[in-house]
Amino acid sequence: MSTLEDRVRAAFRADAETVLPDAVPGPPARPARSRPRRSRPRWVRFLIPLAAATAVAAVVVGVSMAVPELRGPGHRAGTPASSAPFSPVPKYPLPTSGPLPAPVLGAMASRGVPASAPAPGVPRNYVTNESIASTVNDQLAVRDTATGAVVGRISPPGDDLFASITAVAGDRTFVTAVTGHGCTDSRLYQFRLNDQGQPGPLEPLHVTVPGSISQIGGDLAITPDGRTIAYNAALCGRAENEVGVIDLATRQVATWAVPLDPRDNLATQVMGLSLSADGSLLGFETFSGARVLNTGAPGGSVFQRGRMISRTALWAALGASDATLYTCAVSPDTTPLPRTGGVTYAAAPLDGGQPKVIARRTGLPSPQCWASLDPSGGYLLVEYPVHGPYPLDAGYVRAGVLNLRTGRLTPTPAASFSGPEDIAW
Repeated sequence: MSTLEDRVRAAFRADAETVLPDAVPGPPARPARSRPRRSRPRWVRFLIPLAAATAVAAVVVGVSMAVPELRGPGHRAGTPASSAPFSPVPKYPLPTSGPLPAPVLGAMASRGVPASAPAPGVPRNYVTNESIASTVNDQLAVRDTATGAVVGRISPPGDDLFASITAVAGDRTFVTAVTGHGCTDSRLYQFRLNDQGQPGPLEPLHVTVPGSISQIGGDLAITPDGRTIAYNAALCGRAENEVGVIDLATRQVATWAVPLDPRDNLATQVMGLSLSADGSLLGFETFSGARVLNTGAPGGSVFQRGRMISRTALWAALGASDATLYTCAVSPDTTPLPRTGGVTYAAAPLDGGQPKVIARRTGLPSPQCWASLDPSGGYLLVEYPVHGPYPLDAGYVRAGVLNLRTGRLTPTPAASFSGPEDIAW
């Protein structure tokens, strides 16, 4: 079975684990593997069938490995973002089943994750979740930004699985979620890098999040000071998922429901969490756009509490100034996403002002958006589309550093890979 087929089947299998038994009739599930792979984010799974169709229909004689260059602010581009009221609540919400479960903070729960002042310039290291690409076991890989070389790897405890990853200020401390197989709760851990970028042991934060956090989807975020954590989790056996914010210092918790709509699944899936520096704002996106939610808002639906900032963004992150939402959109904006197209990174003011284009590139294969904003707010580590190493490959990306001031992209020396993968620095 090909790698592409493996990912598609694993994605459907992982989705099936969170469906209510009587919600969608269908044939019995296929037997699970002893180590099933976790699912990719919903929009990536939306791209995979398209990429497969493209690969079968096309015969590529020469494969280009040239590095695309993103043009800077002077390059004319369209309008990737627009201010608009939030979208209505999904039309066909399934019935809920009681109050949302709350995270559990143990007696030894961390009061904050260690952070330090960001070093000037580009962060020295970044971490990727390479579990899906691994043929041996789940793992996180620490890479040197300048060389692209792997300087260390981390394995999860026991037979568990790594989920999302995020970083605090200082380029040294990272937070990751670990889940079991099937539909289980998630546990939070931290690890620190030494002067050579090599990771130390996983240290439990003694915080358990209800539901499964995805392996790739940006379902974990933390403030630069390490005080506040946000998560997005799939709840087992319920008609809704959950977004939550945990203030580690005060042990205060807030949760909001993500109602699931079986008739419009893509539009009601949350991904790509980010927090403002003070933890007062939570950014997230769905396939229908990017929103910002005040973390002091009462419980309820994220679609009711969140304010739409961009209807075209497929990726977004709150900036360090708390006044900007960095976004990425694909063009043409079609469903399904185009086989060839462009990506546009922009800065959208939260006050409703005109978005400013940072960088834009057209003519990319299987265009997609995924990035990680460094805690200092000066750079994005983007995963931009490239051709795969073989003629039938689709959905390959390469990591590069995007300077938010100049709009210049500097590719990392690391090889391209089938992606995106969860990434943080």
